[in-house]
Amino acid sequence: MPSLMDKQHLKIVRTEGNLRGERDALGNLGNAYASLKDFEKAFNYFEKAREISEEMRDYRGIGDVLGNIGKVPRCSEWARGKV
Repeated sequence: MPSLMDKQHLKIVRTEGNLRGERDALGNLGNAYASLKDFEKAFNYFEKAREISEEMRDYRGIGDVLGNIGKVPRCSEWARGKV
């Protein structure tokens, strides 16, 4: 399971309106779920992180998120079926 700290981090940055922090927290949760082989949850967190990066026009952030999806073969296979 993702750590309680990861979930608390997400809650705090959302309360603060910190988009970059929210994107990072979502990516961390995506990585945690990917390591647990819960690829649907991982992809959903990565997708939310990508959407925030696009909203911020942070192209490096978009690349980082897509890289995370690509590093997890099963996650990227699952994503191909959803896109």
